Parts: sequence; structure tokens; C-alpha cells
Amino acid sequence: MKLTHYIFLFFLALPAQSFACKCKELSIQKNFNNSSMVVYATVKDFIPSPSNEGGTAVLLIDNWWKSNSPQKIVVNSLTSCGFNFEANKSYLLFLNQESNGLFYTDKCSGNKELKSKDEFTTALENLNKSSSARPL
Repeated sequence: MKLTHYIFLFFLALPAQSFACKCKELSIQKNFNNSSMVVYATVKDFIPSPSNEGGTAVLLIDNWWKSNSPQKIVVNSLTSCGFNFEANKSYLLFLNQESNGLFYTDKCSGNKELKSKDEFTTALENLNKSSSARPL
């Protein structure tokens, strides 16, 4: 066999997790600007995907910025770069919405586990004020 065949077989044999996503670390401001909704939320339930890369979470919204939010939403993270929520943990989440109304996020969206409920509040309130003051 030629060397290229061996290389091809090598890559076929690698597990899918070997191709993990690589995220560029963005500021809270850029993540805020790139999302359609920003929330503090507690995970009520999480159903992992069969590949254990992300899944579907039921979230209880504690506070929201940038768009109104119902008290409870379902968020999908079903890509090869899926965000793995943990039940009963609280997060700062940067969400986007599909045309069918479903919310989604991923590892590269800038989501952060919250150590305290007001860890990022001042920064988010300032971003929310400055974004709502801009003309559309």
C-alpha cells in the first residue's frame, strides 16, 4: 500500500472525538453581540446526545438580557461542538434562535458556569443598555 492509503486508514480509525471543536475565546461583549438572547439559567434536566457531545436541556431562566425570555425554555446543543450542560447547575448562556423558534448554543458561544448569581450582572447590564441605545 502506498503511504497515502495508510494515512487515509489512520484518519478513518480515529474516533469522532479526536476532531473536537476549537473555539476562539471571545469577550463577553462579542458573545453578547453574536447572540439573540443572553440569560442566567439553571438546568432542570439534560438529555445527552447519543454521542455524548451536547444534548437537549430544559432551563429555568433566572434572569435575561437582550430579548425577553419565558421562565422555562428548551435549548439544543446537538453539534459536534455541543455544550454539555449539567443538571442543577447555573450558567451564563449565549443563545441563538432558529427560524422555527428553537434555541441553540454550543461550546464556542461563550457560555460560562456561574459561581454566583451576579458574577457578570454589571457587565451584562451595561452591554444591554448600550445595545438598546443604538439605532436599529
